[in-house]
Formats: sequence, structure tokens, C-alpha cells
Amino acid sequence: MLPQEQVERRLASGEIEIAPIAFMRGRTLSDAFVILDEAQNTTAMQMKMFLTRYGARCHMVVCGDPNQVDLPNGTSGLHDAVKRLEGIPGIGVVRFSAAEVVRHPLVGKIVEAYEGPAASPPGVDMLRIALEIAEDRWSETGLDWNALACAVCDAALKATPFEHWSSAAEVLEVSVQLTNDAEVQELNRDYRGKDKPTNVLSFPMIEMRELADGLLAPEQLLGDVVLALETVAAEAAAQGKTLRDHGLHLIAHGFLHLLGYDHETGAADAEAMEALERRALAELNVADPYGE
Repeated sequence: MLPQEQVERRLASGEIEIAPIAFMRGRTLSDAFVILDEAQNTTAMQMKMFLTRYGARCHMVVCGDPNQVDLPNGTSGLHDAVKRLEGIPGIGVVRFSAAEVVRHPLVGKIVEAYEGPAASPPGVDMLRIALEIAEDRWSETGLDWNALACAVCDAALKATPFEHWSSAAEVLEVSVQLTNDAEVQELNRDYRGKDKPTNVLSFPMIEMRELADGLLAPEQLLGDVVLALETVAAEAAAQGKTLRDHGLHLIAHGFLHLLGYDHETGAADAEAMEALERRALAELNVADPYGE
């Protein structure tokens, strides 16, 4: 174990980096030792994105407990990765038994009680939202952001010509990250060349042409939507809106960007995108965000 002062110094210099999994997108991790913790709570598409960051002279360790999956649909990227990758030369899988876990005897009995017959799994949602709250103040608002993100993305999808995807065989996944101004400023600087925070960023993973042609994989990651708390809250206050309503608007806005809509390519495109946002938000009783 490194002394605390060494850890702090290496964090400050960037030699050690701690980052949410969503921030791995677009990077190649070379000359690095990378640890992914709590991997049982990644989705299959997040796990694939992480593992494909592997670069020259890189070592990766993926840690997780397959019995402690907290994902709403219960589908773990760790389980999926072990099933697909075990046996490939260069990839090792190490399993620990209960005898190797040090814990209070009572905890063992509690775990055994919860490891009985599981309830029947719910039906698979064709639109899957992987929500990550990277800034605790989002949770402190008392709002169920997972339910809200699921509802507004579903409404936005159904407002578009891609409505049929909501009942298609393919599973569409969207990563929604609720973070703060500092992290969004870093993303905005690194990926858009703008060294300042903004309310929402979108990172599409598929081209509009592929969407229009229906070229989807059985499980397709559409991309990431990232919101900055301080900017979103300040805008909501300035515009006389609730954080709920403004947050829903920005998630819908970012989601439509993942589908290829862009308000910066002309007045007609902006009007079309705004009309879709109005239609989706009306389903959640949110007033016209562009109204006077």
C-alpha cells in the first residue's frame, strides 16, 4: 500500500487516475495498469467499451461479485464477459469461493438467505437506460432520476420515426450520467475543444445513416448523455423551472442528439428537434420548454 502523501501526489500529477467508466470512451489505455471495480454493475455494452480500451503494455484487472448485481434488469456485463471470453489465450478468470471471503459469520447467513430461489425476471425492455449518478447532489434532490430518464427517453423515442424500435428485437442502450460542472468541463474541453462547463453533452455511438438503414446489433449502445448539476440547476432557477422539468428536457435533448438530430445544422433542423422535444415532454406533463 502506498502512503497517503504518495497517493495524493500521484493523483495530482495524473500518474494515478480515478474515473467513471463513461469517461473511458474514445481513449486507448497504454502503459497502464487498469482496475475496473464493481464490474458486476456494468452492462454488457459498457464492459465491451471498457475492455476495448486495451492498449500497448497495458494490464487490466476486472473485479466484481456476480451475486451482487444492482442493475435494474439484472443483466451483468461481468457475467456476459466471462461467458464470452473465458478460455481465450491471454485472458484469465479467477473465481473466489465463500471460504476465501473474510466476513462476519452473520453476514454469511444473510447472504445465504438472499441466495435462495430468485423471482421471475421482468420482461426485457427494448430501450435500456444505464443511469450513473456521479455527483451525490443529484440524489439529494429526492427525485427518482432513473425512472425519469427511462420515461423521457422512451417518450422521445416514440416521438420520432424510430418509434418501432421500442418493440423491436434489438435492445437499445443509452448511458445517462448525472455529474457536475467540473467533469463536464473536462469532457467539453477534451472532446469539443471548449474549456467550459455546459448543461448537457451527447456522445453518439452510431451514425445516422446506420440508424436510418436499420443496421443495429442485437444489443446496440446508442451513446452517452451527460448532465452538469450546477449549470442545469442555475438555468432552471433563471428560467423559473423546476430541476425535474429542466433535467427532463436536457435528457430528451441529449437523447435526440444520439438519434442524429441536430439543432445546429439549420433553422429547419432546430425547429424539427424542438417539436420532438415538446411532444416527448408533454407526455410527462412538462410545459413547452421553448414557450414564452
